[in-house]
Amino acid sequence: MSVAKRENLTLPNISSHFDSPSIDLPSIHIENVNDENTTTAVTTATSQATTDTETEQEPERCGFYGKSPDWLQALARPKCFLACISAAVLTQSILVSGYTSSIITTIERRYNLWSSRSGLIVSSYEFTSIIAVVLVGHFGEHFNRSRWIGYGLLIMAFGGFVFTLPFFFGGTYNYVDQSNQTNLLNRNLCNNTLNRGGDCDIEVTSMDTWALATFMIAQMIIGLGASPLYTLGSTYLYDNCKKKLYSVYAGIMYAMASHGPALGFLLGAVFLSFYVDPQSNPGDLTESDPKWVGAWWGGTLFCSTLAAVSALPLLLFPRKLDVQDEDGAECEAPQMIGFGSSLKEIPGRTKRMFMNGTWLFISLCIVMEQSIIAGFVVFMAKYLQVTFWIQVSQANIITGSVIIPGACAGVVTGGYALKRLRLDLLGMIQLLGSISFVPVVSLIVLFFLGCNSIQLAGVTIPYEPLRTVQKVQEIVTYRENLTSNCNQLCECSDMYYQPVCGTDQKTYFSPCHAGCTSLRTYLNDEGSTVKNYSSCGCIYKDIIHKESIASSGRCDNGCYNLIPFLAILFIIIFITCCGQTPSLLITLRSVPENDRSLALGLQFFLLRGLAFIPAPIYFGKLFDSQCLLRENTCDGPGSCLEYNTDQLPYATFGMAVALKFLSISCVGLCYLCCRRKMNITKKLAVEQTDDVTVRTTPPFQSQSNDLTCSNIGVTPSESVCTDITALSTVASTPCDIHVDGNAIGDSCTDDDHLGNSAKY
Repeated sequence: MSVAKRENLTLPNISSHFDSPSIDLPSIHIENVNDENTTTAVTTATSQATTDTETEQEPERCGFYGKSPDWLQALARPKCFLACISAAVLTQSILVSGYTSSIITTIERRYNLWSSRSGLIVSSYEFTSIIAVVLVGHFGEHFNRSRWIGYGLLIMAFGGFVFTLPFFFGGTYNYVDQSNQTNLLNRNLCNNTLNRGGDCDIEVTSMDTWALATFMIAQMIIGLGASPLYTLGSTYLYDNCKKKLYSVYAGIMYAMASHGPALGFLLGAVFLSFYVDPQSNPGDLTESDPKWVGAWWGGTLFCSTLAAVSALPLLLFPRKLDVQDEDGAECEAPQMIGFGSSLKEIPGRTKRMFMNGTWLFISLCIVMEQSIIAGFVVFMAKYLQVTFWIQVSQANIITGSVIIPGACAGVVTGGYALKRLRLDLLGMIQLLGSISFVPVVSLIVLFFLGCNSIQLAGVTIPYEPLRTVQKVQEIVTYRENLTSNCNQLCECSDMYYQPVCGTDQKTYFSPCHAGCTSLRTYLNDEGSTVKNYSSCGCIYKDIIHKESIASSGRCDNGCYNLIPFLAILFIIIFITCCGQTPSLLITLRSVPENDRSLALGLQFFLLRGLAFIPAPIYFGKLFDSQCLLRENTCDGPGSCLEYNTDQLPYATFGMAVALKFLSISCVGLCYLCCRRKMNITKKLAVEQTDDVTVRTTPPFQSQSNDLTCSNIGVTPSESVCTDITALSTVASTPCDIHVDGNAIGDSCTDDDHLGNSAKY
């Protein structure tokens, strides 16, 4: 057998046969031997490797279920995906963050719901989202992520259609008996022959139970469908675009999502200005009437259709786009929530996270702040409506054009301030604590910018001018107070709330309760119908008012605090949202790098479980606690008709102040924990020699075997960083310090400036 001569044989570079330039096959070095079998085996193996590489590396084509025409391949580009995913997140944000909150008051009125139950509708979105996001984030990475997003949008569209079922199958909204409207108007006069019995004959049977269940199920379906959007959308975009362009693309996507809430409230203002039933004639009912119900279902159908349309192009994108990145520029991948690759690791890592005081208290601070935001977004439009007596469409326009932009501006300003100030971890905590006091003072100012409660005879004031009675406290007893000596023979119905204002500047439940016996209608200069009621036995005459007359509608409460109220509210929302970016950076920089996904994941659960789910419910209960007058239905008490606006600011903004004080307390505890951690770190560093080097083992093996912050890619901001690394050979990262077996943090990262930590 001849002696084998060793030489290098380099296989041809077969990567030139493929479309993708990213395929770079390494050269194969073999021994040249005079063995025919060996040569044949090498040739066969090389051929097989070439075939396998062609099969694996050939990029997928844009299409659906094997249908991939050539003209469609021109759309398989990152910019096209960016346009599609931006449209999708905008639609989701409009429907979930804006429009649903804008129609809460209308849904309450239509289906006789209490505010706590309407808050439960909003919270139902998080019930499925809190679980689906984790599952989708774990399993979705192994499949076509774009297609998963498309399927999710179709599910979200289906949930939107389910949300509208109470309108299509719940019957017509008959606030009056359309077949005999004249009789109903006469029944609201003091005429005992028409008022006897039959109240439930003209009242729509309450359907609040099944409507509430339908709304909750629909919201859960929407939450399930929306879960892949941000979880998979950002990672797909990162993996399929030039790395230097990812930050630009991600900024465009999230900017589109940030405009959604404002557009949602504006969309609600448009649809709620139309009557709920397009086939019915509302008659003299106007939007300013307490019984007005707008077309709440129209915007939901519109957004559901947009979601379905947005899903179609996302279903066509391949699993991987053919993207060339010539300069090989890299950027940090998007930080996603996660719980580790092994289930056995979760309990220990979770315990370690909750033992980290800095992370724990900043997370609780974020929970308190987001609870305020969640309550305000859902119920602020309703607060404006019931306190300042403005129409529901006007309340939505104000919310969409003032409050939501204030939140967006606050987030942007907070990020820009951090960029300019270049604060370290401790500095960011101090900044967060300092700006938290401004909203507290502003919230206290809002206590005094409310409006007086309605002067409703028999509820908040007595019928007789000289008689002293207590304000009604229990809802179940208000009907007894609506009857007085002046109207007890009228046998008035309390099923239909039709407030009138008497010349004595008192508001009465209806013309009948005011003791009015005649009605006169005429057209004013604007062409609107005006109703005047005369011969009202409960309206006392005096020197000034010589006639007992009442006009339709509530008496003016003389409140003109809307403009200053909105100015203060804008400041509160703006300053509060300025702290969102510092809070996120504190979260990421208070834990080791390998625990950041877990930190975001646990924080995600805390936010949903302690803020986004319960906040709309207990803010709704605060509204319920201030209800003066509830609608009386055949099935029991319905939605609230009048609120105690004297006490409502103290209830709602008092809760916000309490949450703010808890938030400030958490920031203080976070500061103390961080300061203690840094003091321990510096104390340990001082005890070491000025120049310490240690022998290292993989994966931190270097040629010089000297472990310092510089040779592991960390830029220290203090001279003690090199000394600290001598103590960290047992840490999960080189600069982690362990005391009593517990990691006390990434000290080099804590002291690094924001400008040197773009990767965070």
